[in-house]
Amino acid sequence: MNKYCPKCGAQLEEGVLFCGSCGAKLEGDGQQDQAASAPQQNFQQNVMNLVNNTADETAEYDADDINKNKSIAGLAYLIFFLPLVSCPESRFGKFHANQGLSLLIVAFVGMIIFNIIPFLNFILVPAFSLCVLALIIIGLLNGLNGKAKELPIIGKFRLIK
Repeated sequence: MNKYCPKCGAQLEEGVLFCGSCGAKLEGDGQQDQAASAPQQNFQQNVMNLVNNTADETAEYDADDINKNKSIAGLAYLIFFLPLVSCPESRFGKFHANQGLSLLIVAFVGMIIFNIIPFLNFILVPAFSLCVLALIIIGLLNGLNGKAKELPIIGKFRLIK
């Protein structure tokens, strides 16, 4: 039976007292608990990898532009055209406006498609809505924190130049 670190979810060798990945101290045997929680930890690790492994283009933008427009950039995930109206010269604002527009299009098209599918729409629509909400939160936090980080999966598309 495989043993997993309770802190980071890394697979462990038999008999180790500390995790080789994060350094967490392992208490007792605990194989049953760790093996039972391994699928959940693997899922969480995969989600975090998806979020963290997106392109971070923050270094390409002017620091003054970021500091001046990061609150507007964060709000682009709620009202995508806000940076285009309030700070049209900001490359940082345009980046987040593009991400917000991409998310709006995906959400709109996804809702239409999932509402058409009979019998499964009551499962698919809420699941899709939660995914869109997660992307909105990720984008909002990136914008407000002054990061030009692409959204997972849909962030690579450029609609606004």
